[in-house]
Amino acid sequence: MNEQNEGDKSMVTETLFRKERKKSGGAPKCGCLGLPCVCSTCQHKPRLNVNKAGTPGFRAPEVLLKSSDQTPLIDIWAAGVTFLSLLCHQHPVMRPADDEEAIAQIAVLFGTAPLQHYADKIGVSLLAEPVFPGLDIVKFVRAVREGVITKGDQLRCTSCKILFYGNSQGICLCKSTEETSLSQLSPEERQVFEVLLRCLTVDPSERYSAEMLKNYFY
Repeated sequence: MNEQNEGDKSMVTETLFRKERKKSGGAPKCGCLGLPCVCSTCQHKPRLNVNKAGTPGFRAPEVLLKSSDQTPLIDIWAAGVTFLSLLCHQHPVMRPADDEEAIAQIAVLFGTAPLQHYADKIGVSLLAEPVFPGLDIVKFVRAVREGVITKGDQLRCTSCKILFYGNSQGICLCKSTEETSLSQLSPEERQVFEVLLRCLTVDPSERYSAEMLKNYFY
């Protein structure tokens, strides 16, 4: 971006900031919401320093969104990703270049809405565009493991055609069919996917704990 565009962007930001400050009676407020820049108010906010442990691709949403409340449940998420890799016969399933890409990959797989709800819950501003509905976990695992199988009666989806490599026919893998896919599995297979989904629940308060997993299997 050239210097003139940078200057124009800065002027727009400062103008909005001044308007917001005037409305609030002098108390400075953010003037960069929805803009591809950071206003002076946000630049002077204290930096949020939280733990960010874990291997890229295995970090839980609470780590990626810099939640100050990180518990051993981050390890349950990592175990869930490992479990997903085993089911897909592919390691790693997710290989993000940075935290932003990691969040985007989680949004594609599990949907934007759960991430948005959790971000709102912990007071984090998450601007996600475009919005993803999430994928049918059963179809996703089969597609990664065996390739996308084309059948004449399957739904077609432009988004899935773009997102999923090798899906030239645009077979729909969206989450809307997940309940049906789960119901068609054997009881043992369904149990496997139910445990997987509970380990990979975006909100850690709804995720299986180690004790719950122990009670589940023993």
